[in-house]
Formats: sequence, C-alpha cells, structure tokens
Amino acid sequence: MVATVQENARRHYWDAWDRVRCPVLVVRGGNGTMKADEADRMRARHPATRIAVVPGAGHDVHLDNTAALYGEMAAFLA
Repeated sequence: MVATVQENARRHYWDAWDRVRCPVLVVRGGNGTMKADEADRMRARHPATRIAVVPGAGHDVHLDNTAALYGEMAAFLA
C-alpha cells in the first residue's frame, strides 16, 4: 500500500488533463496541499478552468467548509 501511495504522489496527470474539453472547477483548500502555482498551471493549460480557494479548509474541503464549497459549486454551475 505504501508503494502505491508513493507512486501516486510522484505520478503526473498532465496528459489526461490536456484531454479535458469541458469547463472545470478546481477547488483548493486554503490550508490544503495543492499549491497555488499548480492550480495556475492547470488554468494555463486549460483556460476554461475556474479556480476556487476555500478558506479555512485543508485537503478535505467538503468536510472543513461545506457551505463555502457548495457556494463555489453553485456559482460555477449557474
């Protein structure tokens, strides 16, 4: 299991990302592990990307700040 987690941490998904053709909402927790520059790189490679940073949230945005996450999702889908 440890080897699988380590492999996923090193694996890059840019080829798959480059095949996405629909608008995307990328959600980052303000205290999470995704760095702002990675989200910016995602948007640069796919301009139909909206980035939302949820304050007071870590990796588990849906648990840490549910209301803010739902607000971001509702705005994106509107």
